[in-house]
Amino acid sequence: MSEISSWLACHLPEGDKHGTYGGTGSRVIHGDYRLDNIIFSQPKEGDMSHAYRVLAVLDWELSSTGDITTDVAHAMLPYHLPPVGLLRTLSLRPETPSPALLEHHANTPSAEGIPCQQSFLQHYYQTRNTLMHTTLSAPSPSDWVFYLVLALFRSASILCGVYARAIQGNAAQKSQAIEVSEMIPVIARTALLLSHAVSYPPMSLSHGVEDHPRALRTDNKEMKTLRTSSNHVSHLSDLSIRCRDTLQTLREFIQKDVLPVERVLLEHYSTAQGRWPNRGDRWTLHPILNELCNKARLRGLWNLWMPSHLCSHLQHTHKHWDWSSIMPHYSPGVQKNSVDISNQGKEIETKTEREMNEKLCAFTNLEYAHLAIATGFALWTAESLNCSAPDTGNMEILGRFGTPAQRERWLLPLLMGQTRSCFAMTEPEVASSDPTQLMAEACEVEGGWRVTGRKWWTSGACDPRCDCCLFIGRTGAINDPPHSRHSLFVFPLSSAGVTVEEPLTVFGYDDAPHGHPEVRFKEVRISSDSLIGEKGRGFLYAQTRLAPGRLHHCCRLIGHGERALQEAVARGSSRKAFGKTLIELGGNSERLAVVKIALQQARLAVLNAAAELDKLPGIGAELSDDAIEALSVAKVAAPQAVTLCLDLAIQLHGGEGLTSRTPLAAMFAATRALRLVDGADEVHIRSVMKLQKKESMMLIGPRPYKNLHSKL
Repeated sequence: MSEISSWLACHLPEGDKHGTYGGTGSRVIHGDYRLDNIIFSQPKEGDMSHAYRVLAVLDWELSSTGDITTDVAHAMLPYHLPPVGLLRTLSLRPETPSPALLEHHANTPSAEGIPCQQSFLQHYYQTRNTLMHTTLSAPSPSDWVFYLVLALFRSASILCGVYARAIQGNAAQKSQAIEVSEMIPVIARTALLLSHAVSYPPMSLSHGVEDHPRALRTDNKEMKTLRTSSNHVSHLSDLSIRCRDTLQTLREFIQKDVLPVERVLLEHYSTAQGRWPNRGDRWTLHPILNELCNKARLRGLWNLWMPSHLCSHLQHTHKHWDWSSIMPHYSPGVQKNSVDISNQGKEIETKTEREMNEKLCAFTNLEYAHLAIATGFALWTAESLNCSAPDTGNMEILGRFGTPAQRERWLLPLLMGQTRSCFAMTEPEVASSDPTQLMAEACEVEGGWRVTGRKWWTSGACDPRCDCCLFIGRTGAINDPPHSRHSLFVFPLSSAGVTVEEPLTVFGYDDAPHGHPEVRFKEVRISSDSLIGEKGRGFLYAQTRLAPGRLHHCCRLIGHGERALQEAVARGSSRKAFGKTLIELGGNSERLAVVKIALQQARLAVLNAAAELDKLPGIGAELSDDAIEALSVAKVAAPQAVTLCLDLAIQLHGGEGLTSRTPLAAMFAATRALRLVDGADEVHIRSVMKLQKKESMMLIGPRPYKNLHSKL
């Protein structure tokens, strides 16, 4: 609220100084529109206009002095207030954050006769100029944003007063007053986001500022950065307002829906009975997980991981799919218009705007990185959003390289959350950090392929919904190039000859009901259309999967680190020993600061890797050296930093930190495992070393001090 107040003081409308909007400073504009709050005078004798004049305005908290445009902006608020909590009855925005629905609702008169915003504003200025014999024009883009922010600020200020009276015991209905006050941060945040959109044209606000392609431009250099809810300072050009809106919704989902059941699920899967292959309660999906998925979809938090270029590709090839269910936040094939009242309401659209609008339909890697960090704050969040491994990577492979028939058979059910998948690559007989050594075979036979081999750490294969298996097998001869010997296949996990054996554990955690089992493939016959893409390109396709997969893993780990620090502070501040709180003992305060620094460094490395992935041209593009290096740096830095955070949190919790009463032990196991998963630390360190040597050789040439050394 303080920031909004300062912004308003620095952005007073320029146009009203000259009476452009009718602002002579002689009127009082009231926001309540109630006659019983206004005292009128009788018309003076001889006054041919029979005009009643305002003598006084009661209930001043709803009043402001200035020009008439404040009332116009106040009337526009329902088009911009988010449908959250008690604001649902006021908001004209739809439940879903879909840009297409926002556009449709704003530009189409409702069944109740409420005009769209475009018609409202056009009619207002035309009618007023006709009746009042004036030539008022609509405000400039920056001025219009000022009026909207002022209207929101005034509404939030009113609710602040209501809340203050409630906590002082002066409210008639205290519980309702406190409930209403919960909308203060929502309204204030909406105003704050609008304040960063000073280049926003007034009549193109029809689909909400979050989705406008120019909403992030600003003429105020001090407003170039904004502290997001993930506590990381990002450039506005890197993180869209729509992403922040989704991030806020996601955090609310975690706080209200995930955290309350996290401990229930932890205790259930630590005590549930069932030894594989007998499922029992342990290897059966808990009803709470289905409930979380349904709640996430209702909030529009589903398949957030899918990047823009893959969305556009799939929408073009599968237009008949129900995209509103697959990706509630994404609206394919809809070209949004920008409308300008200065052009007499004519709709104009440029190629650049169409391209920018298409990019707004899905999140960039950098934007999703912020969302993925948030999902790591609580266990089971990523799975609730259909954004968990190994499914996201498998869906990316099928979406990029699968045939239309393969996408219909395997990808669509995964996107809808109807099934789960596994990825069979790692083998127990060889060091799988060098994948050219993989020994499982896929031999071409009449009518298809015969698969034989032994895989382990096949994550997700124990899930009762899993029936989609992606398998890497050797299809080339021993003298073929090492990285062209293997191919990638997709087939049912229930195929004859497939045996899902005992799940492996990570520090005692078996991650039921998904598991990481060993799987045997014995003379498994699969059809010829099971081959994904071209023969011998399995490693290339797998690398495409691994790059974003590594990024997503690292992002979730940063969320683990944030949770660990929060738990550490809470525990260290509430427990006492030897007359002091734990945080004050043994240098714990200094340790907390050190691990926080390490976490912030890892966060920046992760966000840098996401930005490098966004530079790639699109589907099928090979990773650049910069992207490979950035991913390797993040892959090494994130687990090491988060391990420090979790270790400190566990230490402050004492024995409880080792139990399932907190998520710390489970997070620690997952974090330590990631130093091996998707490439061991040593592999990534080696990759960084090779790229650094390559870069150095290009810059300074080989052995620049050779001659100097010989002279010395």
